[in-house]
Amino acid sequence: MSSTRERLDQARSNVQKLERHGFNEMMSFCRPPAKLPIMFSLVMILLESKKNIATEEEGLYDWKDIMRELTGSVDIRSRIVAIESVSKETLEKATIFVNNHQGILENSYGNISMVAEKLCSWVDALLAHSKQ
Repeated sequence: MSSTRERLDQARSNVQKLERHGFNEMMSFCRPPAKLPIMFSLVMILLESKKNIATEEEGLYDWKDIMRELTGSVDIRSRIVAIESVSKETLEKATIFVNNHQGILENSYGNISMVAEKLCSWVDALLAHSKQ
């Protein structure tokens, strides 16, 4: 069994290898599959995004804001690779979010989006590493 550090390094490497067009393809979803906005809202929490939350009771970000953040001028892959761990406050927010959205980290995104699959692995590894 690999350490949480090794898992995080591998997940970040996999994200770094994603092609930019994969993120742009996500924009083609006018109405994304239900679990994508949930997964990407968790990514936004971990990136400490200051965008508005669209549905306060569920803590979900607006899909258009998510897409702007992920496909904007700053290379999201570089931002993700630069994160070593998250603050206690961000970890707490992410943990509450995961608890409120059971099954979100069960990585079954590959049939929907390679980007979502790789980001799910990164989220899982980052949370595990940050809890140590």
